[in-house]
Order: sequence, then structure tokens, then C-alpha cells
Amino acid sequence: MEKIQSLVLETLKVGGFPVQDVEIIDLGDGENIINLVSDGDTNTLIGHRGEVLWALQHIIKNMLRTQGFLQEGVHFKVDVDSYKQKQEANVMDRAEEAAKGVLDTGKPVVLPPMAPYFRRLCHLRISEKFPELKTESQGSANSRSVKIYKEGAKEIVPDVPETDIYDNLEL
Repeated sequence: MEKIQSLVLETLKVGGFPVQDVEIIDLGDGENIINLVSDGDTNTLIGHRGEVLWALQHIIKNMLRTQGFLQEGVHFKVDVDSYKQKQEANVMDRAEEAAKGVLDTGKPVVLPPMAPYFRRLCHLRISEKFPELKTESQGSANSRSVKIYKEGAKEIVPDVPETDIYDNLEL
């Protein structure tokens, strides 16, 4: 893992990214997080709505693959100062809160639009913690959202806000 840390850190520093250190967190079962520790300028590493972070993840995974570090059953996610972990927790909290509302009222709830990765997390969390509820993705392009409902519930047309789930994320 030290070779991966060195390779990632050196590559990002040569690229001019404000990275102070690279931590590799072993989550077990072949799942790992490469956490980029910023020098305080997280915006440069994360970008608007995480766009730079997603691009860095793609580049780092390809670099690790070409260097022979990615083996079958070993996965890496890239994070910056635990930004993604905080985001995931925020999305999961909102999904669970919405699911509880569906159970209380019986009315479907539509979460704000979000990226496919976060929609998938919502689907998995709801099916795991609330097996009596159903979920489905709806909408198109960048406006896809997750609908949470009880099977057989009366269909309503949701009022989906113009902003998305990332606009009010507090870190």
C-alpha cells in the first residue's frame, strides 16, 4: 500500500494539486479508500458538485490498473478529506428520513435529483432497512431522483425542488 500512496501523492503533486498526504483506508473485503489529505484547498480537489473528485478517481484507478496494483476483488474509491463519506452519510440520512415519512403518512416521497452513485446507495439502504418500502429512479438526464413508496400507494405527482441534494451539503 505504501507504493500506491507514494505513486498517487507524487503524481498529484507533479500535477499541481494541493495534496499534503495520501491515506489508504482498508475497509476489508477488498474495499479501500484512497483519502487525499488537502493542504486546506479542498475546492480545487473536489470541484463543483464533486466533478474534479470524480475525474481524479477515474484517473487514479486507471493509473493503478496500468501499474498492476488493481487485482480482481480489490477496489479503490478516492475521497478528499472524507468529503465523500460525509456526502454519503448526508444522502443516507435524508433517504432514511424520507422513508420514515412514507411509513408514517403512506404517501410517496421523491428525493432531490442526484448522481447515479447516490441513487444506488439510496435504493440499497431503503431495501435493507425498510423492506416494506419500494424505490425507483425517475426523471431523465441530470434530473433523475429516487422515489420511495409503499407498494400499492396512491400515485401523486411530486414537487421536486429546482436545486439538488448537493447544494445545501454542509461539511
